[in-house]
Amino acid sequence: MASACLVFGSVAAFVSIYAHASQHVPVLVIVRPVHAGAVIQASDLGTYELSSAGSLPVIPAGSESSVVGSTATVSIEPGTLLIGADYARSQPLSAGMAIVGAALKIGQLPATGVVAGQHVMVVGTGASCASGQSGALLSGTSGGPAIGDPGVQSSGGSGGGSGAVSPSGGSSVLVPDAEVYAIALPPQNNSGSASSLVSLAVPRGLASAVAVCAAADDVSVVVLPQGTAR
Repeated sequence: MASACLVFGSVAAFVSIYAHASQHVPVLVIVRPVHAGAVIQASDLGTYELSSAGSLPVIPAGSESSVVGSTATVSIEPGTLLIGADYARSQPLSAGMAIVGAALKIGQLPATGVVAGQHVMVVGTGASCASGQSGALLSGTSGGPAIGDPGVQSSGGSGGGSGAVSPSGGSSVLVPDAEVYAIALPPQNNSGSASSLVSLAVPRGLASAVAVCAAADDVSVVVLPQGTAR
C-alpha cells in the first residue's frame, strides 16, 4: 500500500512538473529604458519565459516585427513585460507632408523633451539658417527677395507651407507648426552630443530647408500649446 502511494505520488509530481513546464510561454520584455514617444528598436527587446500568461495581454516572442518601429505610449523600464497598450504603430503620413530627421542636443529642445504627436515650432539658428540661403530654399526660387532676407516675412499661417524670419535675421521660423512624428535615443556607441533623435512631420515644401539646417546642427524646436492644429 505504501509503495503504491509512493508510485502514485511520483506520477502526480511528474505530471505537475510536466504541465508546469509545458505552460512556459516566451514573451517579449523590454531590456533597455524606453521613453514615452520613443521609437522601439530591436535592441530594446528581449524574451522571457513566462510560466503562465493568464489574462495578461503580453506579446509573444516572434512578434518583434510588429513591435519594432512602433512608438512607445508610456515610459517603460527594463525588465517590464511588453503589453499591447505600451506601444502604437505610427500614424500614416498626411498628404503633402514629409518626414525630416534632426539630432537635437540639450538646449535645442525643452528640458522635458518632446513626445510623438506634439506640435512644435521649428526654428533655424545660426548664420546659414537665418540668412538668405535658407530663405531661398523656403521660397523655392533663386532670384528676388527670399523669406530669409532681412525684413521679409511670410504671410503663411500655421503649417501653411511658408516659414518666416525675424527682421533682425538672428533666427528663422522654418516651420510655424510641425508635428513630432517619432523620437528615439541615439545609439549607445554614438560619439555625437545629440540627446534625442527627432523625426518631424513638416509641409513638403519646407522639408529641404529643415533638412539643411538640421544637418548643420542649426535647428531648435519650441513646443506649442496643446490643442494646436494644423
